[in-house]
Amino acid sequence: MHIKQLQFQNTTITYSELLPEADELLSAQVYEANGKMEFITSLKDSLHSGKALKIDFSGNLLNALTVNNKIEMSYATPNHAFRVSGYTTGTSDFEKLNPILYPTNKIKLVGGKINGLSFNMQGDEEKMTGELTMRFTDLEVELHKKNDSLKKNLTWLANQVIKKSNPNKNGKLMVSKIDFKRVTYKEMDHYMWKSVETGIINSLVPAGNRTLKKID
Repeated sequence: MHIKQLQFQNTTITYSELLPEADELLSAQVYEANGKMEFITSLKDSLHSGKALKIDFSGNLLNALTVNNKIEMSYATPNHAFRVSGYTTGTSDFEKLNPILYPTNKIKLVGGKINGLSFNMQGDEEKMTGELTMRFTDLEVELHKKNDSLKKNLTWLANQVIKKSNPNKNGKLMVSKIDFKRVTYKEMDHYMWKSVETGIINSLVPAGNRTLKKID
């Protein structure tokens, strides 16, 4: 098989994951997806040509943000190494992202706006690492626990210590770490989304793995 280029238009991409510990279905959609795949091959000569499989697509995530993604997978590198990058355009209410963040982490975004997100990752058969930058303002969260009194206290505490905005008032930009170990029996979409999710959570939680950088 050898396909030089495959294009797709106005497609809906759905990612679903059943969460046994919560008995919930996490489901996210990218609407109006458009993109292309280049150099799809199984020919021996082509596999060793040095060219990589490339995937480039954009779409509307949860009717909230326009997302743009690029994936490059080399056929010849050790451990099937690959690179993934992406960014969003536009501004959206944070609460529109709850369908993909709340089921796993029980952190509900109840206030604030996301003003942009970008990431760069490198992965292989075992692990994904990289960096993610999420710009936002006026962030407020709500922690969900069975005990209502505990829930209110934890929510209040969380909103005292989380970063309210990025960049902060001192003009420094928070850059979060991406670090995820692959679950070998799950598909590539799970691997990529969970890797991005680690960066988002590191941006939101008080003890997240991140650094501050001065904006040029």
